Amino acid sequence: MDQSIAQQKIKDLTTEIEGKIQQVNATVCDLLYSLDLQEQGGKCDWSDIVQKFCSLSSTFSKLGQILRKPGIDFDDNAKLLKMTQLVPQIVSLEHDNTLQEITEGRLSTFDHNIVPILLRTKLKPDVEDEELSIDRDRLSKQIDVNKQIKSINAHVDMLCSKLSEFSRLHVLDRKEFQQSSHEETMKLVKAVCLGKGIQPKTSAMATASPSKPSTSAAYQHVKSEIKR
Repeated sequence: MDQSIAQQKIKDLTTEIEGKIQQVNATVCDLLYSLDLQEQGGKCDWSDIVQKFCSLSSTFSKLGQILRKPGIDFDDNAKLLKMTQLVPQIVSLEHDNTLQEITEGRLSTFDHNIVPILLRTKLKPDVEDEELSIDRDRLSKQIDVNKQIKSINAHVDMLCSKLSEFSRLHVLDRKEFQQSSHEETMKLVKAVCLGKGIQPKTSAMATASPSKPSTSAAYQHVKSEIKR
Protein backbone atom coordinates (compact mmCIF):
# COMPACT_ATOMS: atom_id res chain seq x y z
CA MET A 1 0.00 0.00 0.00
CA ASP A 2 1.15 3.48 -0.81
CA GLN A 3 2.54 5.29 2.20
CA SER A 4 0.42 8.36 1.55
CA ILE A 5 -2.78 6.28 1.42
CA ALA A 6 -1.88 4.56 4.69
CA GLN A 7 -1.16 7.89 6.34
CA GLN A 8 -4.47 9.29 5.09
CA LYS A 9 -6.35 6.29 6.50
CA ILE A 10 -4.58 6.66 9.83
CA LYS A 11 -5.40 10.35 9.84
CA ASP A 12 -9.07 9.67 9.09
CA LEU A 13 -9.27 7.07 11.85
CA THR A 14 -7.51 9.38 14.29
CA THR A 15 -9.94 12.17 13.46
CA GLU A 16 -12.89 9.83 14.01
CA ILE A 17 -11.51 8.67 17.36
CA GLU A 18 -10.86 12.25 18.43
CA GLY A 19 -14.45 13.16 17.55
CA LYS A 20 -15.80 10.31 19.70
CA ILE A 21 -13.52 11.30 22.57
CA GLN A 22 -14.70 14.90 22.34
CA GLN A 23 -18.30 13.67 22.51
CA VAL A 24 -17.45 11.67 25.62
CA ASN A 25 -15.72 14.67 27.17
CA ALA A 26 -18.70 16.96 26.49
CA THR A 27 -21.18 14.44 27.89
CA VAL A 28 -19.10 13.88 31.03
CA CYS A 29 -18.84 17.63 31.60
CA ASP A 30 -22.62 17.99 31.30
CA LEU A 31 -23.16 15.13 33.74
CA LEU A 32 -20.74 16.59 36.28
CA TYR A 33 -22.44 19.96 36.02
CA SER A 34 -25.87 18.40 36.58
CA LEU A 35 -24.65 16.40 39.58
CA ASP A 36 -22.97 19.46 41.10
CA LEU A 37 -26.20 21.38 40.64
CA GLN A 38 -28.09 18.63 42.44
CA GLU A 39 -25.63 18.62 45.36
CA GLN A 40 -26.00 22.38 45.74
CA GLY A 41 -29.74 22.04 46.22
CA GLY A 42 -30.78 22.79 42.69
CA LYS A 43 -33.19 20.84 40.54
CA CYS A 44 -31.99 18.62 37.75
CA ASP A 45 -33.90 16.62 35.19
CA TRP A 46 -33.16 12.97 35.97
CA SER A 47 -34.60 11.83 32.67
CA ASP A 48 -32.04 14.06 30.95
CA ILE A 49 -29.27 12.56 33.09
CA VAL A 50 -30.36 9.03 32.17
CA GLN A 51 -30.41 10.03 28.51
CA LYS A 52 -26.87 11.39 28.81
CA PHE A 53 -25.70 8.14 30.39
CA CYS A 54 -27.26 6.22 27.51
CA SER A 55 -25.53 8.52 25.02
CA LEU A 56 -22.23 8.07 26.86
CA SER A 57 -22.60 4.29 26.81
CA SER A 58 -23.41 4.34 23.09
CA THR A 59 -20.37 6.52 22.33
CA PHE A 60 -18.07 4.19 24.30
CA SER A 61 -19.53 1.22 22.46
CA LYS A 62 -18.90 2.83 19.07
CA LEU A 63 -15.39 3.79 20.12
CA GLY A 64 -14.70 0.22 21.18
CA GLN A 65 -16.01 -1.09 17.87
CA ILE A 66 -13.68 1.25 16.00
CA LEU A 67 -10.65 0.05 17.95
CA ARG A 68 -11.60 -3.64 17.82
CA LYS A 69 -12.34 -3.98 14.13
CA PRO A 70 -11.16 -7.29 12.71
CA GLY A 71 -7.98 -6.79 10.78
CA ILE A 72 -8.10 -7.65 7.09
CA ASP A 73 -4.59 -6.95 5.87
CA PHE A 74 -4.20 -3.24 5.23
CA ASP A 75 -7.85 -2.56 4.48
CA ASP A 76 -8.59 -2.00 8.15
CA ASN A 77 -7.70 1.44 9.43
CA ALA A 78 -7.61 0.25 13.05
CA LYS A 79 -4.97 -2.33 12.21
CA LEU A 80 -2.91 0.33 10.48
CA LEU A 81 -3.13 2.46 13.61
CA LYS A 82 -2.06 -0.44 15.82
CA MET A 83 0.93 -1.10 13.58
CA THR A 84 2.01 2.53 13.72
CA GLN A 85 4.87 3.40 16.05
CA LEU A 86 4.84 6.71 17.88
CA VAL A 87 8.26 8.25 18.17
CA PRO A 88 8.50 11.47 20.21
CA GLN A 89 10.53 13.98 18.26
CA ILE A 90 10.05 17.18 20.22
CA VAL A 91 11.05 16.59 23.81
CA SER A 92 11.65 19.84 25.61
CA LEU A 93 11.68 21.25 29.11
CA GLU A 94 10.30 24.57 27.94
CA HIS A 95 6.73 25.64 28.55
CA ASP A 96 4.47 24.88 25.56
CA ASN A 97 1.27 26.90 25.36
CA THR A 98 -0.09 24.83 22.49
CA LEU A 99 0.40 21.60 24.45
CA GLN A 100 -1.26 23.14 27.47
CA GLU A 101 -4.24 24.20 25.38
CA ILE A 102 -4.58 20.80 23.70
CA THR A 103 -4.42 18.93 27.01
CA GLU A 104 -6.77 21.44 28.70
CA GLY A 105 -4.10 22.50 31.16
CA ARG A 106 -3.02 19.02 32.22
CA LEU A 107 0.41 19.22 30.55
CA SER A 108 2.56 22.26 30.03
CA THR A 109 5.88 20.64 29.06
CA PHE A 110 6.70 17.58 26.99
CA ASP A 111 9.76 16.44 28.91
CA HIS A 112 11.48 13.12 29.57
CA ASN A 113 9.28 12.44 32.61
CA ILE A 114 6.05 12.72 30.65
CA VAL A 115 6.96 10.77 27.52
CA PRO A 116 7.28 7.31 29.17
CA ILE A 117 3.93 7.80 30.90
CA LEU A 118 2.19 8.79 27.67
CA LEU A 119 3.73 5.89 25.74
CA ARG A 120 2.92 3.36 28.44
CA THR A 121 0.76 0.51 27.13
CA LYS A 122 0.50 -1.30 30.44
CA LEU A 123 -0.82 -0.28 33.82
CA LYS A 124 1.53 0.68 36.60
CA PRO A 125 2.56 -2.27 38.80
CA ASP A 126 0.69 -1.03 41.87
CA VAL A 127 -2.43 -0.26 39.82
CA GLU A 128 -2.23 -3.63 38.10
CA ASP A 129 -1.90 -5.45 41.44
CA GLU A 130 -4.86 -3.54 42.82
CA GLU A 131 -6.94 -4.42 39.76
CA LEU A 132 -6.05 -8.10 40.08
CA SER A 133 -6.94 -8.01 43.77
CA ILE A 134 -10.32 -6.48 42.97
CA ASP A 135 -10.98 -9.17 40.35
CA ARG A 136 -10.07 -11.97 42.78
CA ASP A 137 -12.27 -10.46 45.47
CA ARG A 138 -15.15 -10.15 43.03
CA LEU A 139 -14.84 -13.75 41.88
CA SER A 140 -14.61 -15.06 45.44
CA LYS A 141 -17.76 -13.22 46.48
CA GLN A 142 -19.74 -14.12 43.38
CA ILE A 143 -21.00 -17.41 44.89
CA ASP A 144 -22.14 -15.71 48.09
CA VAL A 145 -23.82 -12.97 46.09
CA ASN A 146 -25.73 -15.53 44.03
CA LYS A 147 -26.87 -17.31 47.21
CA GLN A 148 -28.03 -14.04 48.72
CA ILE A 149 -29.91 -13.16 45.54
CA LYS A 150 -31.68 -16.54 45.54
CA SER A 151 -32.55 -16.19 49.24
CA ILE A 152 -33.92 -12.68 48.77
CA ASN A 153 -35.93 -13.77 45.72
CA ALA A 154 -37.43 -16.66 47.69
CA HIS A 155 -38.32 -14.31 50.54
CA VAL A 156 -39.93 -11.85 48.13
CA ASP A 157 -41.93 -14.66 46.49
CA MET A 158 -43.16 -15.81 49.92
CA LEU A 159 -44.24 -12.27 50.82
CA CYS A 160 -46.04 -11.88 47.50
CA SER A 161 -47.92 -15.16 48.01
CA LYS A 162 -48.91 -14.15 51.56
CA LEU A 163 -50.14 -10.77 50.38
CA SER A 164 -52.09 -12.40 47.56
CA GLU A 165 -53.71 -14.86 49.98
CA PHE A 166 -54.57 -12.06 52.40
CA SER A 167 -56.16 -10.02 49.61
CA ARG A 168 -58.17 -13.05 48.45
CA LEU A 169 -59.50 -13.75 51.95
CA HIS A 170 -60.33 -10.09 52.44
CA VAL A 171 -62.37 -10.07 49.23
CA LEU A 172 -64.18 -13.26 50.27
CA ASP A 173 -65.04 -11.78 53.67
CA ARG A 174 -66.55 -8.74 52.03
CA LYS A 175 -68.58 -10.90 49.68
CA GLU A 176 -70.22 -12.89 52.50
CA PHE A 177 -73.90 -12.29 53.21
CA GLN A 178 -74.80 -9.29 55.29
CA GLN A 179 -75.19 -10.13 58.97
CA SER A 180 -77.36 -7.13 59.84
CA SER A 181 -80.52 -5.63 58.38
CA HIS A 182 -81.20 -1.93 58.21
CA GLU A 183 -84.87 -2.51 58.89
CA GLU A 184 -84.20 -4.58 62.00
CA THR A 185 -81.69 -2.01 63.22
CA MET A 186 -84.24 0.78 62.89
CA LYS A 187 -86.81 -1.29 64.81
CA LEU A 188 -84.33 -1.82 67.64
CA VAL A 189 -83.46 1.88 67.74
CA LYS A 190 -87.14 2.87 67.87
CA ALA A 191 -87.83 0.29 70.55
CA VAL A 192 -84.98 1.50 72.75
CA CYS A 193 -85.47 5.22 72.21
CA LEU A 194 -89.24 5.49 71.70
CA GLY A 195 -90.57 2.28 73.14
CA LYS A 196 -92.25 1.34 69.91
CA GLY A 197 -92.99 -2.30 69.31
CA ILE A 198 -92.52 -3.46 72.92
CA GLN A 199 -95.86 -2.21 74.48
CA PRO A 200 -98.90 -4.50 73.99
CA LYS A 201 -101.62 -3.05 71.87
CA THR A 202 -104.67 -2.01 73.89
CA SER A 203 -107.80 -3.52 72.31
CA ALA A 204 -111.24 -2.16 72.79
CA MET A 205 -113.17 -3.62 75.64
CA ALA A 206 -115.14 -6.59 74.48
CA THR A 207 -118.93 -6.28 74.86
CA ALA A 208 -120.02 -7.69 78.17
CA SER A 209 -121.85 -11.04 77.93
CA PRO A 210 -125.04 -11.63 80.06
CA SER A 211 -123.89 -12.31 83.55
CA LYS A 212 -124.81 -15.69 85.00
CA PRO A 213 -126.75 -15.67 88.24
CA SER A 214 -124.65 -16.19 91.21
CA THR A 215 -124.92 -19.36 93.28
CA SER A 216 -126.73 -17.66 96.15
CA ALA A 217 -129.29 -16.08 93.85
CA ALA A 218 -129.92 -19.40 92.15
CA TYR A 219 -130.34 -21.11 95.54
CA GLN A 220 -132.92 -18.54 96.67
CA HIS A 221 -134.81 -18.96 93.41
CA VAL A 222 -134.97 -22.72 93.92
CA LYS A 223 -136.25 -22.30 97.48
CA SER A 224 -139.00 -19.93 96.38
CA GLU A 225 -140.13 -22.38 93.75
CA ILE A 226 -140.33 -25.18 96.33
CA LYS A 227 -142.47 -23.10 98.68
CA ARG A 228 -144.92 -22.47 95.95
